[in-house]
Amino acid sequence: LSFGESEWFDSVDKQVQKMNGLVRSLIAMAKMAEVQKLAAERFNLSDAVYDTVKSFEHVAKSRGRKLAVSVEEHIFFEGEEFKIRQVTSILMDNAVKYCDEGGCISVTLTAGKQIHLTVSNPCKNLSECNLERLFERFYRADKARSSDGSFGLGLSIAKSIVEMHHGTIRARALHGSIIQFEIVFRAKRFL
Repeated sequence: LSFGESEWFDSVDKQVQKMNGLVRSLIAMAKMAEVQKLAAERFNLSDAVYDTVKSFEHVAKSRGRKLAVSVEEHIFFEGEEFKIRQVTSILMDNAVKYCDEGGCISVTLTAGKQIHLTVSNPCKNLSECNLERLFERFYRADKARSSDGSFGLGLSIAKSIVEMHHGTIRARALHGSIIQFEIVFRAKRFL
């Protein structure tokens, strides 16, 4: 096996991995479209969010990002825990990918009349991003990142999951250079 053949096999392997990811994402979206009713159970949302966020700590640090986490304890929620962890993971994955080097990813979870989950990070190219379109399937705000293995499906999947749980998700710019994703769940969904 020559060096050129090895490079070719590595390239093919990377393309296969990307296509597998795309197929998995499309299957997940198709399944969500079919779901009529959630298999809702009461679970500790605080623990689910905190554990998921902390699982990104090492990768964030290795990429030169800081992580600030403020999760109110003992917030219980009725829904599908796996799917809520998936949403949190999608938001964290985006934050780690698009946070400015040396920036701080901030995550908060609070409960009052509603549950609020926010994930924010500095993003120097925020002015080029159409926040209204971020949740559209296949929309990619940063065209230069087409080789990072993503296809612009994550935020669309996150929105579908949040809406299945009768919540809302939005993206907004803070101070012109910080992007914040906010999820709000209505009070009747938590106990």
